[in-house]
Amino acid sequence: MSPDGSRRHGLTTEARAESGDAGAALILAERARKGADGPVDYPTAVRWYRRAAEGGDSIALSRLAECLDQGLGVSIDKMQATALLRRAAEGGYAPAQFRLGNRMLDGIGVDP
Repeated sequence: MSPDGSRRHGLTTEARAESGDAGAALILAERARKGADGPVDYPTAVRWYRRAAEGGDSIALSRLAECLDQGLGVSIDKMQATALLRRAAEGGYAPAQFRLGNRMLDGIGVDP
């Protein structure tokens, strides 16, 4: 594997992500969100976060919730953001547990 994680077992990170590797999808999402390979690209980040979230990655679930919350590369959807945070929290991801608790206290994205 190269230092930037771009190749492992002869596959690029994108090829691994396309084949269902949630960790590789998360790497690509983070790179797009931070603009590591050019300008910040939230729509691409959202696409890869979704792919990683489908694989059950709690960090991806939490980051996708953040995008939905703030309208980064996707339309704002507070209810969906809360549902994703709940899944991430149930997966044991402490930052999602904290954010979910705050949302519930504030009544954001929860049924009245």
